[in-house]
Amino acid sequence: MTANPLLPEKKFLDQIKEWAMRLGVSERELGESAELGQSQVSKIFHGGRGLLYNEAQSFVDFLISRTSIISPEMSAKDLAVKGKDIVWAYEDELVKDVAHRMFENGYSQILVKDRGDNFKGVVTEQMVLNKLLNPEFENVKMDLKMLGMMKINEAKIIDEIPSYPSETPLADIALTLVNYYAVLITENVKVSGMITRADFLKLVF
Repeated sequence: MTANPLLPEKKFLDQIKEWAMRLGVSERELGESAELGQSQVSKIFHGGRGLLYNEAQSFVDFLISRTSIISPEMSAKDLAVKGKDIVWAYEDELVKDVAHRMFENGYSQILVKDRGDNFKGVVTEQMVLNKLLNPEFENVKMDLKMLGMMKINEAKIIDEIPSYPSETPLADIALTLVNYYAVLITENVKVSGMITRADFLKLVF
């Protein structure tokens, strides 16, 4: 599903139910958006049957249409940071060097690639904070200096983020960013850009 592709189905459905309740949208209305009856929607919500990809997308699109002021004509490519404007770190760089670069430039996340320019994930402030709070590594208790001198791939502070084709509606991207710092944008399956939460601020100035 385009929205929140990495979320477990139950968590996704919980979000849909909460969102629909907040908007006063009934199961019948949700069902109509996906060409389902109210009883089928009820079964989906109560675990009676699984949720299909196209049904999930219909639910999301319908709820977004009831709330979002983001133009449905806007797509990921309209907001993505691309090319030389994307900031990268290499997976074999030291934690201290990447952390310093993030701090100096005010980055909350930085994309990671290998020396062959293949995308590997993202380092976020949250991942570094988690490692500071839970520094145990292969039964060795680390201190700050040891952590700083580790390569970021060895320190296990590289996280995964979702990726979307450049034609994905921008409102779908916004929904995903409720749960992630950033998303990747792809052209012909290759990473071509990135959108962060902060990028959405551009829409209002």
